[in-house]
Amino acid sequence: MEVAQLNMSIPHELSQEEALRRIRGNILGAMALNEYVEPVRVDWRDNAATVELKALHARIQLNLVVKDRLIKLSGNLPDGAKFFMWKIESTIREQVDSILV
Repeated sequence: MEVAQLNMSIPHELSQEEALRRIRGNILGAMALNEYVEPVRVDWRDNAATVELKALHARIQLNLVVKDRLIKLSGNLPDGAKFFMWKIESTIREQVDSILV
């Protein structure tokens, strides 16, 4: 089975410390994107996290890094997700923007 690659860089206007504080405080709620996505676990190490989701019966693991003025998100999505990549990326951007504004 092939996978769809997710690689996103999301700019922001905050310091790393403030962005990290906001992301850590809101990530579980933000991961519940809709009725098809269920947050499972988030493991933090300094400014980086491994995020595990369950979506349509598939486990998805993403890597999140919070930097000064930039959020980086990467991971592999199930093959069928490549057809919805534009929607996945726009939804993630909306969620991150709502946390960091």
